[in-house]
Amino acid sequence: MIEGEPGIGKTALLQLAREDATETGVRVLDGCGVELEAGFAFGVLGQCLDPAIRAADQAERRRLFSGAAALAEPLLADLVGLDPEASFGALHGLYWLLANLCQSGPALIAVDDAHWADEASLRFFAYLVRRVDSLPLALMVATRPAGEKEENSALSGLLADPGSQLLLPAALSGLAVAQLIGNEAEDTFSRACHSATGGNPFLLDQLLRALREEGVPFTAANARLVETVAPPQVARATRARLDRLEPAAAALAGALAVLGDHAALDLAAELAGLAPDEGVQAAESLTRVGLVDFDRVLRFRHPLLRAAVDTSITPLERDAAHRKAASVLRERDAPPEQIALHLLVATPSGSVTDERTLRDAAARAAHRGAPASAVPFLRRALEEALTREDRVDVLLELGDAERAAGKLPNAAEHLREAVRLADDPIIRARALVELDRTIGPDPAAHQELLALLADTIDRTSTLELDRDLELRLKGAFLTAAFTAGSADRSRVSEIAAEFAKLPGDTPSESIALCGLLESIVQRGRLDPNLASNASEIGSLAERAAYHADELLAAGVRDSRAHGLLLALRWTDHLDAAERVTDQWTEIAHRQGSEEAFAAARMHSAHLNRMRGRLRHAEADAEAATAAAPPGSVSFVMACVALTDCLISKGDLAAAQAAYDAIGLGEQIPPFPPYNGVLTVRLELRCAMGQHAAALADYEELTRRSGGRRSGANVAGILTAIESHHALGHQDVVKPELDQALTLAHQWGTPSAIGSVMRARGRLASDPTQSIEDLHTAIAYLERSPRRLVHTRALVDLGSALRRAGRRSDAREPLRAGYELARECGADGLAETARLELAASGVRLRRERLTGAESLTASERRIADLAATGASNAEIAQALFVTVKTVEMHLTHAYRKLDITKRAELPNALADPTAQPA
Repeated sequence: MIEGEPGIGKTALLQLAREDATETGVRVLDGCGVELEAGFAFGVLGQCLDPAIRAADQAERRRLFSGAAALAEPLLADLVGLDPEASFGALHGLYWLLANLCQSGPALIAVDDAHWADEASLRFFAYLVRRVDSLPLALMVATRPAGEKEENSALSGLLADPGSQLLLPAALSGLAVAQLIGNEAEDTFSRACHSATGGNPFLLDQLLRALREEGVPFTAANARLVETVAPPQVARATRARLDRLEPAAAALAGALAVLGDHAALDLAAELAGLAPDEGVQAAESLTRVGLVDFDRVLRFRHPLLRAAVDTSITPLERDAAHRKAASVLRERDAPPEQIALHLLVATPSGSVTDERTLRDAAARAAHRGAPASAVPFLRRALEEALTREDRVDVLLELGDAERAAGKLPNAAEHLREAVRLADDPIIRARALVELDRTIGPDPAAHQELLALLADTIDRTSTLELDRDLELRLKGAFLTAAFTAGSADRSRVSEIAAEFAKLPGDTPSESIALCGLLESIVQRGRLDPNLASNASEIGSLAERAAYHADELLAAGVRDSRAHGLLLALRWTDHLDAAERVTDQWTEIAHRQGSEEAFAAARMHSAHLNRMRGRLRHAEADAEAATAAAPPGSVSFVMACVALTDCLISKGDLAAAQAAYDAIGLGEQIPPFPPYNGVLTVRLELRCAMGQHAAALADYEELTRRSGGRRSGANVAGILTAIESHHALGHQDVVKPELDQALTLAHQWGTPSAIGSVMRARGRLASDPTQSIEDLHTAIAYLERSPRRLVHTRALVDLGSALRRAGRRSDAREPLRAGYELARECGADGLAETARLELAASGVRLRRERLTGAESLTASERRIADLAATGASNAEIAQALFVTVKTVEMHLTHAYRKLDITKRAELPNALADPTAQPA
């Protein structure tokens, strides 16, 4: 990152880097931000990639866009002349496109004037900088210092990245100024020049150029004249320089000021009204007097020069020029974004053509995954003379773009206006559905929405409403009713009962069922007579999972997908949950979405932990934390899954480190997804013997849930009981266990009932009762897919039998528990079982982990993939990591397995005691 004020030398440093790269055989990928084109999504990135992709023949293009890089092809289609596809390519695909590009040699990406770069390109560079050290690639970005308005921009995020090395070019010293001016200047004159320019190289150059053109000798006597031609007068000097040139040069300079830097000469000449040969001569004149640089495209040598030319153009002339530029570009079949950029700064014409261009430009920006770039186009479209119907359509498009860009208050405002203006009840229904998705967990806003939804449902009841829209409209009513906490209960019950009967045969039915599940599982505010136990909720969840594709493809921020997986997990429908997480992983790969991949692997980690596949669970959780954007909700949830897994393994030090990585501090924000953070901290504190703190967490969880308790969450209740028991609160333990057992029976899963019976057996003071309860627990848990808690119950039973003096009876459950614990990867539990066996008279040697068993979870997963023949790049693309990460894990695995070749992996991993991949 090269940061500095205009004229300090950023561009010169970049140019030096380009020249050095070219001399040493490094490919240069060059781009530059242009003020007028800041809304052109991926425009700067397109500049960087355009020459390399256009120069590639058909075979080379196939190679460049192979593997995950195929995701980038449709994104860049209209930027670099490729055939467009229906889906948009993601940052993941762009990264792998660069990786493929770098296979033929190292490269330098050099971006100038990044403060004017489009948000989408900057977002990619921020993504790239976290991975750039894994490629033979250098990234150099020049920018001005961030102003107050840019503090939250993608550029500020790029600057703040710890991987960025910041260069701050200093101003020239007085001595340097004197050396640059040379012997022709006397000391007093040089000092005046340094004072007037502040040591800014560009301003010094302009000052000296103006003084020489005025014929001013560089003597002490003329030092006072310096101030009259100093930086504040650069504009005057530039205009004077233009006045001395032929009219064609001045016209071309004006056209370039309108078009912005990096304009093609033929386009600038046409806008200036010049013939092609006149344009070439005018460009040469401007270059000769130091106003522009010309190398394939035209560019002012400095923003101050452009500003100086721009001030000589009247507002009416500028407006006419932008409108003419839009017309010329339209005749050339330019992309809508390039035309729309000029319409943004031109006065509205009331033209249907302009409105269509602006909306097309917005649609293309949104299609590329850059909704923030779509917003200004749509806001400008609203200024055209729209019919009422067209205004509603534009407002809907604008609300959708603003929501996707994270501008939720603005999106809600425009969607409310669409609702108000919509005469057609079907269009109004669409607007209300979008508004429901936008206003978030605000009870007051949902209360306001309820009446509108109820009225629209009534008004559309006699119409032939599209079934998908009907279900979404009623689903929005349910969401609003549950969030607001009050509504027409009879209507709520009617809609909920209707949804509960849906077979889940279509995506819209699945989405409706998922919305119902979210209300039951996460909000807990539905009539318990509808679905109150695991059998009923599990049936809903199984049907909801039939066609969840559309919901999963919509992204991780739709909480209904998480509600579906929670319902499947809590009801022990783990096979269906695994199918959904696998489907989500496939969608993540198709979209190149790291967040979707992280969410799917996070849920998979919880599933594998429940099944007792702790090595798989740990690998899934590590993959999720590596893929999730730092600081995102996805990252927090991935850390929760990893912490939970490590607690189950018995590695409390590692669990504490995983929890600390969440970085939320002591006070967990009162945000529903973060209740999982409180839950895992409760478990960790109990496991570490911090029982008073654990109970404080449980009390906070109870407060946040409004005091509601369910057999679905019996694990948290049992953890709190464990802490009460450890603190000697025996008057609390028995009634809490009795209530937990009642809840577990109401819920109805063998795992819930078995878990409570296990806790009763462990905490019972009477040995006979303890053994009886543990036998009962095992009978239930044998019918549960939750193998880990079953394994714990076996060890608990063996321990209870041994303490009761029945050493020979203890050995069988202890041996079974020991073997299962080792298979699960529950090292702490296996060690407990080994010690109990020793106390019962059976001595087992503590086995040192070697070979395949010694691999970490991530090493094993990567080694397994490599053993199937996958290349390092293919593994990296599948796991959303870099090739460098894959190489590091394989190096460690080779050392632990005592092998040197990839071909030796299958045999080395064929360890009968190791978990299969």
